[in-house]
Amino acid sequence: MAPEDRVAVGLTVGLVLIITTFAVDALALVAAMPVIESDLGGRQWYGAVFSLFVVSNIVAIVATGQQVGRHTFSSMLTVGLTVFAVGLALGAAAPSMFTLALTRTVQGLGAGILATVTYAIVASRFDDATRPKVLAAMSTAWVVPSLIAPSGAAWVAEQFHWRWVFIILLMMVAPAAGLTIPRLRSVPVPPPESVRRGQLFAAVGVAASIVLLQVGLAASSLVVVASTGVVCVTWLLSSLSKLLPAGSLTGSGVLGGAMLSKLLAGLVFLGTETFIPLALTDIHGHSATVAGLALTAAALTWTIGSWTVARKHEVWSERSMNRIGHLIVAFGVMTTMLITTDVDDSLIIALCAWAFAGFGVGLVFGSVNVVALREAPEGNVGSVSASLQLADVIGFAIASGVGGALIAVGDRSGWQPGRALLIWWGLLVAVSCFAAATSPRDLPHRPRRSAGR
Repeated sequence: MAPEDRVAVGLTVGLVLIITTFAVDALALVAAMPVIESDLGGRQWYGAVFSLFVVSNIVAIVATGQQVGRHTFSSMLTVGLTVFAVGLALGAAAPSMFTLALTRTVQGLGAGILATVTYAIVASRFDDATRPKVLAAMSTAWVVPSLIAPSGAAWVAEQFHWRWVFIILLMMVAPAAGLTIPRLRSVPVPPPESVRRGQLFAAVGVAASIVLLQVGLAASSLVVVASTGVVCVTWLLSSLSKLLPAGSLTGSGVLGGAMLSKLLAGLVFLGTETFIPLALTDIHGHSATVAGLALTAAALTWTIGSWTVARKHEVWSERSMNRIGHLIVAFGVMTTMLITTDVDDSLIIALCAWAFAGFGVGLVFGSVNVVALREAPEGNVGSVSASLQLADVIGFAIASGVGGALIAVGDRSGWQPGRALLIWWGLLVAVSCFAAATSPRDLPHRPRRSAGR
């Protein structure tokens, strides 16, 4: 193996280790949350534990995107891992759900730094031919965590204490840093981009509008709900227009279509997955350990979807893979809605439906990541990398915030278990169908073959 190839392999291994840390954290917390809520109470903060993580993530992504090219990748990853570890330590000591939600903002800042730098490294170091394979390898980093983290974290929370979930996650950070950072010290950074004024302020606007939207939608007064909704949605769209590439809110242009597609896919998929363990434990009485199996199934099929894009991007068009992916996700969510009722075989339904949806979101995310990084204008690696992350996490922030607000309303109003989720997931099915019909229209409709073919 040539020295340059060994460097590329080592770099890929380092990136996979970073993503593995993310994967274990994300899957473990979603699976353990029913146990945490049972211990701490404060169901009204269930969605906030996820949404506050994501809104701080948004601010960190924008700030980090502006710093790409001004600092080495290794130094930026060091900062990100340190902040991420501090957030985990604070979470392990949280005395209430409200406090846990606040500590997650610290962890979100670290995760935002790490995620943006990771995409920037891929865009800078790898060419069009190898980039899809590296992205797919990074998706593969979810395989082992998906087999262990959901049920494993739920088992630890049930048999020992949920705080051990955070402690175990914290112990993973040091090895990840030791194995990853040295591999990045020789990687050159791209030229720094010109900082777009007002972007950080816009990121704060996005974060604040999502938090206020969640609080307002959970209010008891219809007047407050309506007025807060109008103000926050207007503020959110105005701020987003300053953060994402032109056309992202309308799906126009190749980059705009890719960003809108990813935003909507993240909203639908993660907005459903966040509450699947709650539905299986609350409505059907399954243990959190068993409920975590649905997350495992989806993570595995997500990886299969990503590798399908990597292997077929020169045969199938990105538009086709994207549209089919959205439709698969819509069908998966629609089938998952059955578990909000007293249907028999709820676990089997959740496993099959969510595994199907996982493959679909793998197609969507894989296709838009390939397109966006390929079409990134020269000198805009950092901003496009940040935009990819923003499109992902903003959808998740909106979904977990609004979904959490509906659950809070249902809990306060004495609704039957599952009613709020049935309403929320039904709305997400409509969003996914809309995404399939509109967002991919400007993505390439013919396979893009490598030079020389």
